[in-house]
Amino acid sequence: MPKSMPTPEAAATKPRTSSLPDPEGGSFNPFLKPEHLGKSQTGKIQILGVRDAPPDSFSDIVVEVTLRGKKYDLGLRFSSGNYRRLHDRFGSNPRKWRGQADVCVKEFRNKNYVAIE
Repeated sequence: MPKSMPTPEAAATKPRTSSLPDPEGGSFNPFLKPEHLGKSQTGKIQILGVRDAPPDSFSDIVVEVTLRGKKYDLGLRFSSGNYRRLHDRFGSNPRKWRGQADVCVKEFRNKNYVAIE
């Protein structure tokens, strides 16, 4: 390739020259992942509240939690076992979803996930 012609790698890293769009959402906590539970693969979360998930997201609702002093979001689908366990414990009123829950790492289809115990 002649020296005057940029390589495909250089073209892919070209700086953006047009303006960026305005932000549409607020700041979000990182999602709670199995690696956040550490080697013990267990923990106790403090549930802070529930909000609707953004449109077109994988989750139906997002539960804001703390684990070992850090805030995380836990996305839930209404059809999941995690949702059923929390609903059984706290009921259908989202304002009453406050308190603690034990969590652990489980596996489904060769993928680890955070499970409510």
